[in-house]
Amino acid sequence: MIKKVLLGIFLLVLAAVIFLFYFAWRSPAFYEGKIDCKFAMPPMTMAEYDSVLQTHPRPFIIDIDASKKDPKWGKVLFYGASHTRNKNDPQITDIETRWDSFDPTACLVEGRLGFLVPGLMDPVEEYGEMGFVYKLSRRDGVEAFTWEQPLDNEITAVLKKFKPEQVAMFYILRPYFSNIRFGKPANPDEYVKAFIEKRTQHPELQNTIKTVGDIDAIWNREFRGNDKTGKPIPIKDWRETSDEYGLPLWLGDVSAESNFVRNEYLACLIILLVKQGKRVFVVGGSSHPVCIERTLNSELR
Repeated sequence: MIKKVLLGIFLLVLAAVIFLFYFAWRSPAFYEGKIDCKFAMPPMTMAEYDSVLQTHPRPFIIDIDASKKDPKWGKVLFYGASHTRNKNDPQITDIETRWDSFDPTACLVEGRLGFLVPGLMDPVEEYGEMGFVYKLSRRDGVEAFTWEQPLDNEITAVLKKFKPEQVAMFYILRPYFSNIRFGKPANPDEYVKAFIEKRTQHPELQNTIKTVGDIDAIWNREFRGNDKTGKPIPIKDWRETSDEYGLPLWLGDVSAESNFVRNEYLACLIILLVKQGKRVFVVGGSSHPVCIERTLNSELR
């Protein structure tokens, strides 16, 4: 009897594993081709972006038919969204309408989406507008990539301007800062703990931060007390901090450099795919198309 029960459990587990292997979503892959661009017009810096932050449209749409410049080239439609996890947000319907009309042959999504079981998990509620575009790509058989580069490559670029401890602090806390706008985790320390080892595997970041206690110590040293003029620094605990309107002090500087590095890579990847003749649908936060619009116009129009 016990053997039959154990066999039944084993078969159920095996069936679940097979189901997940074949039907669960995995994050879109990194683009593996060689990417190397030199721009006549580089993307905006975040300091430049700050001057239009309050006034640019949301969503911010770029729609370029590059075949008008070279018949062998394709097109790009970049949907720069106000990040949402509300499946009833009008942007979701708008994205689908534009997707169907554009009829893409490739798509690029912001971030690394992670694991999702269709039917049990809603892609918008889990991963926002990026999850929805990935759903459309799977529905229509369109090749999909994340428009991020491997994290170690991005970190290497950012380390050219910042100390390892500063870079480690930013990359460990970035997922928390980005997601708190959708609701504070029940246990912020446990949420962040999961990223400490994962985000410090770069050779120059190893042993910089090992525990949440290390994060607290750095925060209290750098973001508490008084500034150089003796005035109190009006900054919340990291557990209450969102990146929706920028990050404090040098964390904001690291974030700005990270975004510039990301935008350079993003523009380069879009240009590469469009010049291959693809119709490329891109989704990301609204700041990204604002920052790279002048670069895409210079290269593709």
